[in-house]
Amino acid sequence: MPPRRAITDECRVIDLTVGELMDVFFERLSKALPRGDASAGEPEALLDTWQAAGLLGVTPKHDPGPQPPQGTPEWRTWRVKHQAVRDDVAHRFQQLLSRRPELAKLARYDGRRRYFVRGDVARYLDELGKHARSRHR
Repeated sequence: MPPRRAITDECRVIDLTVGELMDVFFERLSKALPRGDASAGEPEALLDTWQAAGLLGVTPKHDPGPQPPQGTPEWRTWRVKHQAVRDDVAHRFQQLLSRRPELAKLARYDGRRRYFVRGDVARYLDELGKHARSRHR
């Protein structure tokens, strides 16, 4: 929608309505920013190892329960159990990655931390589903 009047660089902000100011702002911002692919502007949804493992079906074998108040003796016991559960999931996830090198190639590294792009993992799962369906026919 074109503005009702021509707004030049000499126009004062106080003379504009909020709607006109927003229109000018977006118009000039769109001119200043380089135009690229619309999807390139969106950030990728990254998954850490724990989230990727859950998405791929590597889940904890037992639940350490809800977290008690921090600093209590119960919390220290819970923290040890919780870390053991996370270590077990990490170990089984690493075994999955070693059995499936095509999945391991999807990983991205930031220092020592490993991340996966949600779209890549979803495509990988779709491919697995297609292969499973075609084998059963």
